[in-house]
Amino acid sequence: MISLLAGVTQIYCIGCTPAWLKYDQMAEDFKFDRAVITTAHFNIVVYKNRISDLSKRLHVYLDGDGSPWKRGGSLVNEDPTPRQYLVLHLMSLDSTPAVLIGRPCYHGFNQDVYCDPLLWTHARYSEQVVSVMSDALEILLEGNDVSEVVLIGYSGGGTLAQLLAERIPQTRMVVTLAGNLDLVAWTRLHGYSPLVDSINPAKRPPLAAHIPQIHYVGRFDNNILPSLTESYVSQKNRGKMIILEHTDHANGWIEQWPTLLIDLHEKLESNNKRSSIATHINTSRAND
Repeated sequence: MISLLAGVTQIYCIGCTPAWLKYDQMAEDFKFDRAVITTAHFNIVVYKNRISDLSKRLHVYLDGDGSPWKRGGSLVNEDPTPRQYLVLHLMSLDSTPAVLIGRPCYHGFNQDVYCDPLLWTHARYSEQVVSVMSDALEILLEGNDVSEVVLIGYSGGGTLAQLLAERIPQTRMVVTLAGNLDLVAWTRLHGYSPLVDSINPAKRPPLAAHIPQIHYVGRFDNNILPSLTESYVSQKNRGKMIILEHTDHANGWIEQWPTLLIDLHEKLESNNKRSSIATHINTSRAND
């Protein structure tokens, strides 16, 4: 069920604007529509650009982890909603119909009855989180003519893009931007607590061969080092890595995104053409 609710009102201190409301305000500045998808136990916030719906293709953006912790990681944050708006900005540059799908317990719903801090800390990529987001996306796609979904995930959103691609039949491409694709290697590198309740994309079977995967990483990213992505793509059928110059974890993406979108469109069209030719050949052989 989708509703156009404004969201719950949670103010944690007098005079303070909560993170989820700031995020909403930024989305409104970009002229995105906001909706809430209600799954069995969670409310998922969706932001949608106002490009015409008459398209078979949908770009699905997935933001990073936000702020799961505070005080240097010693305390769980009450509201994990991102404090940075990079992904909103990227979507504002996209002329294709696009949505940004939030996570369970983010964007003002952290006090919902089924919300547990594990869902934005150690279990941030758990089966529960992935299945809820998959359900929300399926609800969103119901009744639409969308046949091509392009999953675009930034940082921890890249993790979710890889995991969701296994479950969304319409997936035609996965794009990660500084994506966290090997949770064990990442936590070891930074000395973080293991994400023991999360699904590690590096341990999952490769995606279907017809789904191209493009993994962008910044040359100067000290969070998701290029070496982490390189190790991931060295495995069979894990996609292609592209290193972006003059880019770190947070900077350089906005300036390059319009050009990257054109490249992605061309890659997808080329892949669709190859798939169509292969289907035609197989059909001809079957009829011989």
